[in-house]
Amino acid sequence: MNRLSALADIALDLTRSLGAADRYDRLLKALGRTIPYDAAALMRLEKDALTPLAASGLDPAVMGRRFRLSEHPRLDIVCRSREPVLFPPDTGLPDPFEGAIAGQTLTARIHACLGCPLYIGDDLVGMLTADAFDPQAFAGLDREFLKALSALSAAEIHTASLLDALERDAAHQGLVAGDLMRDAQLRQGVQLIGRSAPIEH
Repeated sequence: MNRLSALADIALDLTRSLGAADRYDRLLKALGRTIPYDAAALMRLEKDALTPLAASGLDPAVMGRRFRLSEHPRLDIVCRSREPVLFPPDTGLPDPFEGAIAGQTLTARIHACLGCPLYIGDDLVGMLTADAFDPQAFAGLDREFLKALSALSAAEIHTASLLDALERDAAHQGLVAGDLMRDAQLRQGVQLIGRSAPIEH
C-alpha cells in the first residue's frame, strides 16, 4: 500500500462507527504499511505525562504506564516541537521503550527513533512514536507525509475523545431521565403498566 492510500484509510476511519480502541489500532496498522517500524505507539498527553492509547510491537505492560516528560528527554523534545523529530542513532538520549520492544536483544538494539507531535490547532493532544532496529528505516520519509499523518492521528484522538464524551453524557442523561420519571410517578401515585427498555432506564 502506498502512503496516500494509508492516509485515505486513516481519514475514512474518522467517518466509521468504531470504538476508540479500534480506531487507534487501525491507525497503527495503517502506519505499519507505510513506515517500516519494529514498534510504534499512539499516546495521549495528560498534563505532564503521555499515556499509551495503542501500541504495536511493544510489551503489553507498556499500555499501563505513564511516561512523565521530565523523565523521558526524547518524548519531551518531541512535545516541544511542531514538526516530526527523527533522532540520529548516536543521540545518546535513552529510548523510553528500551527493553520493551519485541525481538530486542543486546545485538538488536533500537537505532532509528521517530516522534510526531499531534496538535489540534495550538493544543498538543499527544504523540505518535515509531522505533526501528534498522538505523536507516526512516531516512527516506517525506516530511509532508509525516505532517499529514500527524494531523490525521491528532484528529483520530480528538474524534474518539468527543465520541467518548457524548456517550458518557448520553448515559448520564438516560439515568437522569429515569430518575425524573420515577420521581414523577411517586409524586402522582402513578404506576406504569408494562415494561420497556426506555422506561427501565
